[in-house]
Amino acid sequence: MIIEQNASSSPLALSPFRHVMGRYVEEAILQFAGGSSDVDQKRGLALHGPADKSDSGPQTIRIGIVSSASGIQQVTSWIQSFNDNPTESTGARPFVDQTFPGFVHAFDCKIITSADYNEELSIRI
Repeated sequence: MIIEQNASSSPLALSPFRHVMGRYVEEAILQFAGGSSDVDQKRGLALHGPADKSDSGPQTIRIGIVSSASGIQQVTSWIQSFNDNPTESTGARPFVDQTFPGFVHAFDCKIITSADYNEELSIRI
């Protein structure tokens, strides 16, 4: 609705929209390993892997964590779990909450952490 100021009176008068222009845009077809395609990124990665999947095995991403000692431990534990373990769907919304197969399976890539890359912050109170 459009709110218009009526010149003859102080209250605002409401008038409905006359026309709403719109158009439907199809989902993009996404490309995955082996020339496969799918409209759903989670399903495509789980079934086929990334389009640039290497035959030489998983690639690596090295990261450093800057945090307190407990923060470094929490992030490291989460990354180890995220790399290899699927995140199960709740089933409540089947097209949204799909099972994620784990980072290594989905992206053919592993996230690596090491104490050599981390920086521990000391917390002063």
